[in-house]
Amino acid sequence: MGELSIPALIPGTERPSLLPLSRYRPPQIADSIRQFLEASTHAGDLVLLAGDVEAQAVAETVKLGRKAVVLCRHPVQILRIQLALDPAPVSEVQAALTRLGDTLKSGQPLFKHIQDLNSTQCPKCGSRATARWFAWDRETGHPYAKRVLCPRCHEEQEGPVTPEDIQNAGDFPVKTGLTYHIALGKLARATDPAIDRIIKLVQLYTPRNLRCLMDILNRMPQVQVTPVARRALIALILEALDRGSVLSPYEEPERRPRSLRPPSRFLERNIWLLLEDAATRYAREKEIRALTTLPTTRAATSGSELLHAAEAGYCIFQRSISAIDPKSFPTCQALVFTLGAPDAAYAALSTLWALWIWGQSVPKNLRYFLTRRRLDWDWYQRGVAFALQRLRQILTPGARLLLTAPQSNTNAARATMHGLLYAGLKPQTWISCPPIGHRLSCQPSTVSSPKAVPSIQEPPTLAQIQRHAVAILKQRAEPISWRDLETLLIFDMMTAVLPELSPGNFPRLLSLENGKLAWLTEEGPLRYRPLADRLEAKVRHLLSHQARWQTDDLVAEIYSA
Repeated sequence: MGELSIPALIPGTERPSLLPLSRYRPPQIADSIRQFLEASTHAGDLVLLAGDVEAQAVAETVKLGRKAVVLCRHPVQILRIQLALDPAPVSEVQAALTRLGDTLKSGQPLFKHIQDLNSTQCPKCGSRATARWFAWDRETGHPYAKRVLCPRCHEEQEGPVTPEDIQNAGDFPVKTGLTYHIALGKLARATDPAIDRIIKLVQLYTPRNLRCLMDILNRMPQVQVTPVARRALIALILEALDRGSVLSPYEEPERRPRSLRPPSRFLERNIWLLLEDAATRYAREKEIRALTTLPTTRAATSGSELLHAAEAGYCIFQRSISAIDPKSFPTCQALVFTLGAPDAAYAALSTLWALWIWGQSVPKNLRYFLTRRRLDWDWYQRGVAFALQRLRQILTPGARLLLTAPQSNTNAARATMHGLLYAGLKPQTWISCPPIGHRLSCQPSTVSSPKAVPSIQEPPTLAQIQRHAVAILKQRAEPISWRDLETLLIFDMMTAVLPELSPGNFPRLLSLENGKLAWLTEEGPLRYRPLADRLEAKVRHLLSHQARWQTDDLVAEIYSA
């Protein structure tokens, strides 16, 4: 085997996140993990993928000829990965949705039953029509407006609701009824100490939509389709569960929920139309999804099968990091840990949906998120620290670790550095690449214990911070946003306890562009040309010496300089 070098880190290429639940997800980052693994591992090596893993990371690992061990316990995350690596053909997904709609409810097809529940009068011509949505007022607990698909007008119409619409809508929030108790019973017993909090989650659906969703979920076992088509059908249902709640503001229906409090005016969307819209989007994403597809690779059913396989592949372990036995992977040559962001609303909602879909197979410790009111960065960085401390025990001597965050956030930078220092690690190389986050790599064997690194409890002084900030700005030779400067200081000073930057505390720094940018009060003669100019010159130099480049090779050469 050839000698491995310290990998040059690159930002990678931004790709859109895919269905399901893409509005909660950061963009996928292509190529940065591939570049790291290509330089730091050999073909056939075992690579551990943990944290907020996306299918892109798994696909790049396997396509390089490595074996990917994926650690994730949430069934929604697992479904997203499986759906991207092994997607169902569009025709199978459409057929699966048709079969679901053809199952019977009260003697008629399910889709017809759902549409009848959304039947109303066209506000323009008075004909019977199907509502696309009803707009509700939270305080009155009743709908006040609607948008309908009118077969007579041949277009969508909006207008006020009728007394019939108000009567058919039911009361909000829902508190009684068979459907309500079925939905609640899938989550907890009446004696559960957190039952009041769990009831609030069930009440995120209007009576009509809760009824439709429970009817759909109860009929899923009757739908005879292939496993890959069933995964895709569940993805469509997840979209309906998400967009069919009362968390869609009337003014901004596509904005993702950031809390579990219903807006003052919200939309109740037609569940069946949401399923059809999701199927249409799945078809539109076909080309992007093909970039992560592994058409000839079957997922291994166990770690042993993956270890003894002659070819590259992957295995998904649905268990927490604390439950992993380091002896299970005796030859792990690299770890890629992807940072996410604490999101209490998404954690509660995704766990709610998982329990409704998969029931008792959902890991019990995920139920914690149903009742957790707040997830902050302090909580998250403690989790990152524990995970890295645990996972470094699995790596073989000489193995390398990559931490990657797909979105720029100073809190994510703090969590990264806190986790590294707590686990007794420090970065060998790093890059900050706003707006698509940061990448850090290290070799665990270079630091033997947490005692060998600076204390994670002692914040640097203002004088130290200013000295490093001035050095960074002089080296860049151009202004930078205060937030990006803060991230650079966290990595440059290897500290997780950097105080929030306040321009008034640093006499050698000033603010430009109404406080958005940081720069030097007295520039003096700068040693370097502006960073953008140096980058342009580097590219011109490389192209003048070699006319043809693979894009990946050119980017790697630029960032290795």
